[in-house]
Amino acid sequence: MRLFLASQDFGNYADKLLEIVNDNKRTLFIINARDERDESYRREKIIEKQALLEENGFEWSGELDLRKYFGKEGELKKFIRNKEIGHIHVTGGNTFLLRKSFALSGFDKIIKEELEKDNIVYSGSSAGSLIMTHDFKYYAQGDRMKVKAPGYPDEIIWDGLGLVEQYICPHYSTVGHEAVSKTIKEAFDKDGVPYLLLNDTDVYLIDGNKKEVLAWYKKN
Repeated sequence: MRLFLASQDFGNYADKLLEIVNDNKRTLFIINARDERDESYRREKIIEKQALLEENGFEWSGELDLRKYFGKEGELKKFIRNKEIGHIHVTGGNTFLLRKSFALSGFDKIIKEELEKDNIVYSGSSAGSLIMTHDFKYYAQGDRMKVKAPGYPDEIIWDGLGLVEQYICPHYSTVGHEAVSKTIKEAFDKDGVPYLLLNDTDVYLIDGNKKEVLAWYKKN
């Protein structure tokens, strides 16, 4: 299993992601964590992230809009296999919306299977990273779990994919996120749960049996 979990984009370690992706750099991009936003916003972000991926050496294979596959898990699996990709990147936004999109399309089952077989590298940013934890009980800041988007049911899914042992606090001590990240860390400490603090330059990398936090601030 190869996971590359960042707080923002690729942190300062896009080179490490390229390294574990290896030869097949064909990439699908998922932005369903922002499905509450209008289509013009989504298009702007897709263009921005396509440029980011290509600038860092990845080959753009298009956006994978999971909404098109709600209730069509078989079609989604076939689509992904036919694309012959080596990498899927999932950007941030609302973790609860993203989780619903994974469940409604069956992508949660598909990506776990592909990761288990080591067919695909998964990279995530913020919500795209949080979704790999066991549950979201520490991430319900304000009413974020109640955000609505067209085509989505109101029911909240609290469980993550469970592929990471620790909880993750993204954007730790990042400007604009200081209060929220401090509150989340205090909750972790109070309950005595294992956790990782990632600022926007950091990455949590899993490559088979190798697991490490790549922390830029420790080197600079």
